[in-house]
Parts: sequence; C-alpha cells; structure tokens
Amino acid sequence: MRKFKAVLVITLLSQLILSCTKMEDSTSRTDGEFSRSDFSSEGSIGPGGNGGDTAGVITAGEWNDLNNWSLWNRLLQKDTIKAFPGIWGFYHQNKVTVIVKDAGNKLLHDAKVNLTYNGNTTSARTGNDGKAELFASIYQPAFTLNDFRLSVEYMGRDFDLGSFSSSRSVIVKNIPVTKSVNNILDIMFAVDATGSMGDEISYLKNELRDVVSRAGGQLPGNTDQDGKRFLS
Repeated sequence: MRKFKAVLVITLLSQLILSCTKMEDSTSRTDGEFSRSDFSSEGSIGPGGNGGDTAGVITAGEWNDLNNWSLWNRLLQKDTIKAFPGIWGFYHQNKVTVIVKDAGNKLLHDAKVNLTYNGNTTSARTGNDGKAELFASIYQPAFTLNDFRLSVEYMGRDFDLGSFSSSRSVIVKNIPVTKSVNNILDIMFAVDATGSMGDEISYLKNELRDVVSRAGGQLPGNTDQDGKRFLS
C-alpha cells in the first residue's frame, strides 16, 4: 500500500511539473487578444542576479509605446481601456511622424519640426534617430487632422517642407544642409524613486555610477554632460 501511495505521489508531481513547463513555454494569448508576438523585440533585458552591492546584477527592460503604436491603438479599443483618454485628458489619434535627413542622407538630431494646421502649430525636436513625433490638438477629443504644413528649423535656418494630408502618417524629408557634429554628449537619467522602488534604490545607485563611468570611458575625446532627475 505504501509503495502504491509513493508511485501515485510521484506521478502527480510529474504531471504538475509538466503542466507548469507547458505554461511557461506557451505563447498562447492570455487575454483573448494579445500574444508575445504582438510586442516589439526592440530593446533588451539584462541578465538577472542574486543581489549584492555591485553593478550589473539588476534586471532591467525597455518598453516604448511609440515603437509599438499599432498594439497601443488596439489596446485602446478594448472596453476596459477605451475610456482612459478621457480620464487622462489627452487624445493621441492625430499623430504624425517626421524623419529629417541632411543632403547626404544622414539623420539629423535636434532639428525643430513644426506642424501647422487650422491656424495652430505644434512642435517637436528630432532625436538621435532623426525622428520627431507630433500630436495635433492632443487635448481635443473630437478633432480630426486633415491637411497640414511642415517646416524645419536647423542651425538657425528655416525650411518649408510643404503641405501634406493626414493619410501620410510617416514623412521622410531631406533638407539642404550638412549635419553638424560635435563632441559634447548630453545624458539625462530619469529615475523612479517612488515608494514601490524602495527595494531597488541601492541597486540603482550602483548602476548609475557604473553607467556614468563606463560611458565616459567608451567615448574618449568627448565631453560628457550628465544630469539626473529623481521622480518621487
């Protein structure tokens, strides 16, 4: 009888382990609509660790709504989420992406892009990827963007890019300039220091020191200007 009970226990445990393994490996949809394949692979997740006071043991990941815009739009169609824009007080439906390049087809950073429509203008600056994300009438729930004009300000010069329709949500334009390059690197670290992050703060201190130190060492000949902002 004891032998039979032992065999039964082992069988049940093996079934439990097998079930857990299948759950971990599964990529099936958990909410009836989305799966892992819906999420961008852009960004990285670092290796985990066992704790301690040295850098490199904290696990981190990256998520960018702009890189997963179609998923974001689909989420806002769900009954449990679609009321959120009204709660937040801003509306994202009129987004225009502008990518600016120089005459040699190099991406331009820190170019000011202006989007003008119905007598209004909204502006954004390009990042290192040459991309500016603009939202027309972001606080108006019922507004629909139709025709608009674009212009760019770069190195003290103004460039009219012309008129466009809202059917063009991504616009790539070259302007007749040569990209300005300098050796000054501006880095801003924004750190979540709210109560829920309390157990991670000691790790973040070490990670920040390590990143700042390594960034300077990997870019010889450049001037690093670091800033830190703790959100509490």
